[in-house]
Amino acid sequence: MNIQEVITEFREQGRSREDLYTELLSQGVRVSEIESAERAVDASSRLSAQDIAIRTVAIAGAVMVGLGVLSFVAANWAGMGDIQKVAVICSGIAVSYGAAWLSYSRKLMVTYEAFMLLANLIYGAGIFLIGQIYNLDLDFINGFAFWAIGAGFAYLVTKASILPWVLGIVSIFAAGSAFDFF
Repeated sequence: MNIQEVITEFREQGRSREDLYTELLSQGVRVSEIESAERAVDASSRLSAQDIAIRTVAIAGAVMVGLGVLSFVAANWAGMGDIQKVAVICSGIAVSYGAAWLSYSRKLMVTYEAFMLLANLIYGAGIFLIGQIYNLDLDFINGFAFWAIGAGFAYLVTKASILPWVLGIVSIFAAGSAFDFF
């Protein structure tokens, strides 16, 4: 394990800088090497403008694809049977989660986050669409509450960093709907 990996591991574990220096100095590493390795780790951990742009485009793409799916379903809604409607929603969720898993396994974290966002957008839309299909008495508050529960569960399982944002926004809508409800 090289010095930069050791520094990263110590930081992830929350161990002190003194422990880091003690450990590395006992292994015969010089102070100047440790300091240069710390600078390299700090430089690599900062997001560059290019990374921010890539993340923005990926998230915008996920939102656009999600809106495209909703538009497709809405345009063909009347021509589909109930089972076809549910199949389209479920397959969209399954394909998005599958693509997220594939992206994660290939260490494509930006793409992984985008697919996780897409899967959760389709899941949320699916709640309201299935409620409409089967004429469920699904109040606005209940739909957002179910969406928040699903997004929270997905976050607990996957730890995708985009999901707390989804959970927060959906929870705000659920809370706003609850306020109107009372």
